[in-house]
Amino acid sequence: MRLVKKKRSPLSSTEEAPEQPWKILVIDDEPSVHTLTQLILKRMKFSGRRVQLFSAYSAEEAKKVLHEEADIAVAVVDVVMESEHAGLELVEYIREELGNGYIRLVIRTGQAGSAPEREVIDHYDIDDYKDKTELTAQKLYTAIRSALKAYRDIMIIESNRQGLERILNATPGLYLPSFDSADQFFQGVLQQVIGLCQLGKNGLLCTINSFISTFDSDDAQVRAGTGDFFLRDNINQNPECVEVIRSCSRIIKEGREHDMES
Repeated sequence: MRLVKKKRSPLSSTEEAPEQPWKILVIDDEPSVHTLTQLILKRMKFSGRRVQLFSAYSAEEAKKVLHEEADIAVAVVDVVMESEHAGLELVEYIREELGNGYIRLVIRTGQAGSAPEREVIDHYDIDDYKDKTELTAQKLYTAIRSALKAYRDIMIIESNRQGLERILNATPGLYLPSFDSADQFFQGVLQQVIGLCQLGKNGLLCTINSFISTFDSDDAQVRAGTGDFFLRDNINQNPECVEVIRSCSRIIKEGREHDMES
């Protein structure tokens, strides 16, 4: 098995490598809150990636954004908006109706009397609670960074879980002459390897282009891929991948010839 990273063209001194930003959703009915949050977080970077802010001025607007952007990492939610508990109802909607347990939810309210901290933490699946009157720029930055770290770690664990699930589902079929079972097994193994490689980075499979190929005599079969190589046609059309497969095949053939001579 060999991991292949797609080569990137050299960048000029004025260009930056493209990055997939962390998506943060700010939900508040006060425009000034959105403006202030933008100012505080506009230069923020975590794990080498910038943040991208989305704004919603009501719970209903937030629902639309969540449907359009499935990979929101953090949502900062006001409590009192179109109704006294609109924010808390939105939290329940995200966790229960959408079934989204990955997004980190930070409550930020200016009316703590309507939603006491202990009561909210005890009864709602949130990750942090902040009172606007006590929330400084530094405290907001720290809260968002902590939430992003938690989201990243959760996604790494989920990726590894999916890889293990593929391996376990495919293992019984390995005793039968089924290429589908073998391919599923290899896909799970590859996902596990990539997940381990990404522990120090951002934990997203799409950032690494890789594939697994097996060799039988002179025949090479691509069994699994991630990133740009998830579709096997992309591998066959990539000169670098074709050359890697040929090189591996040549090495294996030379090794067999050496074994026969010895």
